[in-house]
Amino acid sequence: MLRRFSTNKECFQPIDFTPGLNVVLAEQAPGATRQHSRNARGKTALIQAINFCLAANLSSQLRPLASDGWAFTLELEMCGVNLRVTRELARPGKVSVECDGSLPRQIAAYVDEEGKIKVDDWKQILGEQLFDLIDPGEGKGPRSLSVRTLLSYVVRVDMTSSPFKILSVQPGWSSRQHVSYLLGMDWKVTRDATLIDTEIKAYDAIDYATEEGLIGGPRQESQLRIERQQAQEELDSITARLNGFQLLDDREGVIEQSDRLTEKLRELRNQEVADRRMIALYEESLEVRDTERDDAQDLQRLYESLELTFSPDAVRRFADVATFHERLMSNRRSFLQSEIDRLARQRAERASEISEIESQRSSVMAVLRAGGALEELAALQNNAIQAAKRVEAADVSLHRFKEVGEARENAKVRRAQMRQAAVSETNSAEGDLDRASRVLSKFMMKLYNRRGVVVAKVDDYGIGFSLDIEGPKSKGTSKTQVLAFDFALMSTGFEDQRHPGFLIYDSAMFDGVDPRQVSSALEMARDVCRDESTQYICTLNSSEVTSETLTEDWFISAICRQVLDTEVGGIFGCKF
Repeated sequence: MLRRFSTNKECFQPIDFTPGLNVVLAEQAPGATRQHSRNARGKTALIQAINFCLAANLSSQLRPLASDGWAFTLELEMCGVNLRVTRELARPGKVSVECDGSLPRQIAAYVDEEGKIKVDDWKQILGEQLFDLIDPGEGKGPRSLSVRTLLSYVVRVDMTSSPFKILSVQPGWSSRQHVSYLLGMDWKVTRDATLIDTEIKAYDAIDYATEEGLIGGPRQESQLRIERQQAQEELDSITARLNGFQLLDDREGVIEQSDRLTEKLRELRNQEVADRRMIALYEESLEVRDTERDDAQDLQRLYESLELTFSPDAVRRFADVATFHERLMSNRRSFLQSEIDRLARQRAERASEISEIESQRSSVMAVLRAGGALEELAALQNNAIQAAKRVEAADVSLHRFKEVGEARENAKVRRAQMRQAAVSETNSAEGDLDRASRVLSKFMMKLYNRRGVVVAKVDDYGIGFSLDIEGPKSKGTSKTQVLAFDFALMSTGFEDQRHPGFLIYDSAMFDGVDPRQVSSALEMARDVCRDESTQYICTLNSSEVTSETLTEDWFISAICRQVLDTEVGGIFGCKF
């Protein structure tokens, strides 16, 4: 239950809320002219500010206040104490939570070193304390419950044509799951149903794409089997030909002879390369260079100078050395030339041998090619490989086709099981549905003298809901049905702690509704809140209720804030 809303700015007058009916009323001031209006008085902004303290995103309407350092504080009963939750518009990522005394352990566990709580953690706390979302897994994963979505069934800012939706664009699975939870039913039945439906639609999409030729492959299992059969028959035929294939009558070992000749040719050619390289090396060593002639001339001049310096015996020894060197170089040249001649003869002999072996090998290969036996064998082997690949590919495609078919049938079986579980769930929830229907009927009888019931129906998408109201529908009737249904949810959920026990409505929820119906709806809301100890907060223009209602004590006592059309800045006391 909400207790108080305030800000950190003096221009804003704090608003105190009480149990039961609370009305923020935009009223026409005495002496007001046509230039004054009860619209744009900050009523919607007030609801958005309260919602902001309950972990909603900052609305575009309130963003201009962020640069002026505004902060909102909401006081509410939770965890058995009065909590004061403050959230700054300029730093919306965290909230400050205070109370008289120590914070309850359920909240203190989330406070960080700055003494604040992250907004995501604040959502977790709100889910646990306002909606009894204890299981963390219920708020995670694909298509799970959202605390903020549940709160949007409590704080109504946007009007929708369906009481089961908080936005006109809300997915059907989301509205079904959250309404199921608020009515005390197993919301996971609907979640599982929608996931199964998505899976089946994926299989249907595959079938459609295949039928339209958007993806390759046979369109039916029979086509796959025919393809597999054709590939297997081709493979069997080729295999039979290979098994009975006779390469040649090789009594003389023609193939073995061909292999030997080929190997011998390889050896001879390797030897030819080696000898050719050695001859080139020897010939290079035999070349007489200019530097060698220069060395001989230098040596001659050296001996002539020695004759002038040394004795004849000494000079004679030097002459012996020169003679020995000359004889050594002569022997080296003789050796290199003899090696060159030997290698040349060896190459000539080898060339003759290579020519003869090449001739023999050509004859052998001609015999082998006589009937095209080698080419035919290689072609058959290659065809066998390709045919085996086609068989394997067909087997894989057929296996996948069977897997998809089996998965589709399993999904259909799970869908049938889900429907059985959904029927069982609706049967076990008859008590909650009856309680919600009684509250709904009270409102509809009060407003239109018609009865109504909340109906749960099972289909392929889980559990769907509808309101069956006697008589024809109108625009005003649709809007009051939203109010009646929200009270039905609060009446059933609050008792089982799945609902926080308060509702907040913006005045836009009553656009187009006859003032008499609005007055009756408010009176009925007052009675239900009083009987069930719940709370209803709404913003209104005084023109939206009858003039008689404005003077009645029960309505006057419910007004928690009155803003005049002449009041500067409206509820917030400033223009933004």
